[in-house]
Formats: sequence, structure tokens, C-alpha cells
Amino acid sequence: MNEKKKISDIAVAAEVSPATVSRVFNRHPYVKDEIRNRVLEVARRMKYSPKFSATRNNIGIVVNGTDGINLGQFEVLMITALSQLLFKRNYAFEIIPHTSVPLLHNTSLKGLITISVGAANALKGLDIPMLTVNHEIEEIPSVSTDHRQGLKISVDYFFAKGHRQIAYIGETPGPLAWGMIERMEGYRDGLAANGLEFDPKFIKKDEESLLEASARIVKTGCTAVIVGCEGIVPQFCYMMYLMNKSIPADISTISFETANLSQYMVPPQTTIDQNFPVLAETVVARLDELIAGKSLEPVHLRLENRLIERESVRDLTKRS
Repeated sequence: MNEKKKISDIAVAAEVSPATVSRVFNRHPYVKDEIRNRVLEVARRMKYSPKFSATRNNIGIVVNGTDGINLGQFEVLMITALSQLLFKRNYAFEIIPHTSVPLLHNTSLKGLITISVGAANALKGLDIPMLTVNHEIEEIPSVSTDHRQGLKISVDYFFAKGHRQIAYIGETPGPLAWGMIERMEGYRDGLAANGLEFDPKFIKKDEESLLEASARIVKTGCTAVIVGCEGIVPQFCYMMYLMNKSIPADISTISFETANLSQYMVPPQTTIDQNFPVLAETVVARLDELIAGKSLEPVHLRLENRLIERESVRDLTKRS
């Protein structure tokens, strides 16, 4: 019995049309729950499931990976948001290390999303609809969080709370680290906009680890720190604990929002929220347009961050 006959059998048993069965298997959004559940129950009873490859379009997500797959916290958060959305939109996806880019020229992939800095330039000219996330290069459309704006609003917030010695702890930008470069520029923009001088002692040095930089910078007398890498605020807080420093009594912090972490820390963290669900929604919507052959304007799209105010910033303007 071929697949078409099996679908017909399910349709008869569930008292729906074969087209409705197909829509259920493809997770079409406009099917009533009662009908969807009835079709799925019949399919289970008949021990039938559609071929995975027949019901999905396949998307490649390219990540850094010299010796396997290497994911930083940004990549983990981004892929989590993308995977949830792609599943709902009837896409399958596979994670591809950037070292496999040369093998992508003969592929059945519907489209590519690259989060890998190392792969971005190698993808130029590849005949597959693609866009980059968190990295802007010529010729390839991109969707990014506005890193510059995120750092600037953090400096603005600290300044409004009376802080004048504001440090920034982030990874040292490499030549291809577009996002980190943008964050450093946003930090400088924020200082300049509020009449503050840039002071190198408040910045992580190339040779320092993040923990070493945290310990040194806090000793400089700064009152506020922007912890500028996703997922490192627990390490920073642990270093403050070892130094017998209290947040926010001794040092105020703004970090990057991490779901199910930032709001449950002690104290709950004031954060820069990159809104990964919206970022993922925008990425997939624009990839859909590329797959459909539509041109994108603007080619490089940046989404603004918002600041979530919690309890990790001391208001110095209220000193007695």
C-alpha cells in the first residue's frame, strides 16, 4: 500500500478529506484542534507516520566549529529561539560547522542561516538563499541585534542613576567580531553623549581573562560595570563574592538578558534584552522572502534592544 492510499485510509477513518490529513501532518496553523487530534489519533491507531523528509523543508544553520561544533552563549540562545520557530513553521534544520562550508555547494538545503563569523565570507557566491545573524558583510543580507544601541542605552541608564565611572567588560574584539566591535563603539558613544572621558583602565586588556579583568577593573574605583558577554554574569558575580563586594551596594551591574537566569539571580539583574524570539521571527521571515526570490530592503537589518530594570543598579542620585 503506497503512502497516498494510507493517507486516504486515514482520511476515511477520521471522516475528513485527504487534504486535511496532509495539512495536519504539515502542522498547518488553520486546522481546528478537534480535527487535528482526531486525525493524529487515527494515524496512531493505524501505526502510520509521514516521512519526515517529505513534510519538511530543510534549513542549514552554520556555526563556528574547528574541532566539532563550538557554541557560545549567544549562539545557544539564538539556536534555541530559531529551532522553536522553525519547528512551528514546518522547517527541519541541521547544524553545520563552518569547516563544512566547502561541502555545501551541492546540497538540497532550502536556505542557510549563518551565525559563524568564520563562515560568512566563505559563503559569498553560494547559490543558496542565505542570511547572516549577528554579522554584517557585503553581498549577504543580515539580521542583527543593534549592539551599539544596546551598550549606549546601558551607559545612559548608569549616568541617569548618578554613575560617572562606568566600566565595560567584554571579549576583546577580533578582526571579524562585528558584534563585539559594535558593542565597544556603543560604549564609547554612550560615554561621549554624557560628557564622560574614555578611560582604558575600565576596559578588559587583551591578555586578561574575563575573571582577571573583573578583579582588576573593580579595584580601579568604578561604581558600575557593563558585563558585555552573554552568560558570563554568574562568573562576574562569583568574582565579586570572592572580593567581598556586594551588588549593588559596592558595584552596580548591567548584563545581557539570559532567559531563566537573569531574573532569578541574587540580586535580579538589570539587563540588555536582545529579544531572541523576535530576532528569530525576523530571521525566518526574511529567509522566507529570500527563498521566494524577493529582494530585501534594507539589506542589513538591526533590531533595537530594550533595557529591563531590576535590582542590580544602585541609584547614586538618592545618596543622603
